[in-house]
Amino acid sequence: MLGHEGAVTTVSFSANGETLASGGYDKTVRLWNVLSGKKIRLLHKCPDNSFVSSVAFSKDPLILATVDNCVRLWDLTKDRQIRSLGGEKGKIHDISFSPDGKNLATAEDNAIRLWEVAKGKEIRSFPGSCKSLAFSPSGKLLAGGDQFARVFDIASGKEIQRITNSSHGSFMSVEFCAMESRLATGLSDGMVLIWPIHE
Repeated sequence: MLGHEGAVTTVSFSANGETLASGGYDKTVRLWNVLSGKKIRLLHKCPDNSFVSSVAFSKDPLILATVDNCVRLWDLTKDRQIRSLGGEKGKIHDISFSPDGKNLATAEDNAIRLWEVAKGKEIRSFPGSCKSLAFSPSGKLLAGGDQFARVFDIASGKEIQRITNSSHGSFMSVEFCAMESRLATGLSDGMVLIWPIHE
């Protein structure tokens, strides 16, 4: 799939597998037909002082989130930006939709923020820097990684587990297993470690 004029930093499949979104250092978001490999269209070119660091489809294959200086939510039926979220409190490093598509989490310099997608309203904030995010398959838990890996109960807003691992550096990526009993973490020293989840 040729089209980007620079490194591609992020890709995401739509839930139905028909469309791939991509973004990168050329400041563009592009949509691709997965079966043909052809570009559908250039969706967005972001401001000069930024690049596209993340893209993510919702459960709804017609709703896409992209990140440059803020999160932009798009309605792909009309190629229309619905709204923008976050960015005013620090750099956004990662985004993740909840499994039902109703909420979006943003990993920022000073907090993890949880947003209601339909209204664009911030509904909860978890203090502390975060570089990587993952919802559990049930949508009840949210994990974030940076200096620590932390697991939050979304309903109560409480941190239920904190994982520290000073000998292997910071936590660059996090992911729940399907049963939500384990959390996989990728660390800055090249290690991958798996941890039990204590609820």
